[in-house]
Amino acid sequence: MTTKVSILERKIEVLQEQKQKISSQRWECQARFQAALTRCFQKYFRGVVSEDVSIVCTNTTINFKMLDEDCREKEIFQIYLKENYMMQERAVNAYRDAQLSYYTTSTNSDFELQRLENLGRVATIVRKGKEGILDKANELAKIYDAELAMEKFFERENEVEKQISVFRDEISTLKKERIQCDLINGGVEFEKEAYIQLKFNYTPRVKSIKLVDVSKSGKKATAIFQFTHHNTTGREENVNVNSIIDQVLGYTKDIVQHTLAE
Repeated sequence: MTTKVSILERKIEVLQEQKQKISSQRWECQARFQAALTRCFQKYFRGVVSEDVSIVCTNTTINFKMLDEDCREKEIFQIYLKENYMMQERAVNAYRDAQLSYYTTSTNSDFELQRLENLGRVATIVRKGKEGILDKANELAKIYDAELAMEKFFERENEVEKQISVFRDEISTLKKERIQCDLINGGVEFEKEAYIQLKFNYTPRVKSIKLVDVSKSGKKATAIFQFTHHNTTGREENVNVNSIIDQVLGYTKDIVQHTLAE
């Protein structure tokens, strides 16, 4: 089993590397789009905001920033680009609205007064020329969406993730089969104490457990276990085999069979 699990784990590692490569390509595509938006709106708002105001865009925001009194760059306000999430609507335009977002304050600092001056000028542009902002954002978004569609980043990532899930399920099945075998043929000893729920109202603290008298269906059995303290042995009939296996799996990273005394 160990060899099979190792092979599957290596396959998962390879797939994860593939997924990471696809994700990196997707992020690079997004970074190019955001850089294009930034260049576009830096030019669009040139002469509207002060020269000391910087503009940086994300997929959904045009962020206006300025150095505060402590020479730290601070966001002074932003224009939020509201996306169309329905595929049919997005095929026409990625963005459906542009909203100005800003914070309020009662300070008289020079920084805040400059911020308000810039905010007022940008507010005028948004009020009178919102469609111009949306047109430019949507024009660039079409290029970005076309590249996403052509490269199929999300579809490829999802396909790889499905393959990873299949291998993980297979590993889980192999480990459960090994644990079941260990529980029936000798038992399992824990490196540290374990709380194993045998019945809904009974969860003893044990250091080893095994199953005997397994039913023909394989669903029920009798649990023989050794308590952590006092070195005494307990017995519980009619326990759920699958539940025991799942709990033991959670406590045992490396499955090692131990022969326990009757």
